[in-house]
This record gives sequence, C-alpha cells and structure tokens, in this order.
Amino acid sequence: MTPLNRREGDDTYSLTDGRVTLKLIPWKISDYEGVDANRPMLDHIGFKVEDAQKVHQEIIDYNAQFPPATAPCWLLESRDEDRKKAEMLRKLAPHSKYQYCDLNGTCFVTTD
Repeated sequence: MTPLNRREGDDTYSLTDGRVTLKLIPWKISDYEGVDANRPMLDHIGFKVEDAQKVHQEIIDYNAQFPPATAPCWLLESRDEDRKKAEMLRKLAPHSKYQYCDLNGTCFVTTD
C-alpha cells in the first residue's frame, strides 16, 4: 500500500492500493461523549457505490424481513446515541450520504 499525502494539521494516516483506501484515525475517548465507546476497534467501513439512495432502499427493503430489534443493520437516526454516532461518522467521512451500524457494532457509510 502507498501512503497518501496528509494535509497540515491532519492527525490521520491514509494508505491506498489504488482501489481501496485505509484510513488510520487516532482513537480518543473524548470523541465518544454520549456514545457507547466499547473499545478501540474498527470504527467504520465506507462504500462508494453508483447510487447511494438505491443501496439505502435495498437495505431498508432487506431489513423489513426482520422484526425491528433483530434487523442486521439500521440507519443511525432513531435514538440519541445513533444520531451522535452518525454525526461523528459524517465528520470522519464528510462525503457519506448514509450512516449505518450492524448488530456487532461495526458502522458503515455509503456515498456515490
């Protein structure tokens, strides 16, 4: 993987193979005020798709097969903690259109 240039004042590091970019972000407990911070772990995965709205609808349709508390993932918009996590993700991935989390606590975002 090849390091990408960092902007002045940026405390993250990005590596790419030309197709996938891995961003290393310092973990600070202070970033998680009002959000359950289980432990330092994978923060989120970002997907660049052709049509984020279409993928969002496919996720909603798929989740409709499950009782609400057992859906495999959900849009971070309902609970206060979800909205705070979505706000954090938008700061880390400002081009993301939708922010989700799965039952294991792994979050993912989509953009087009």
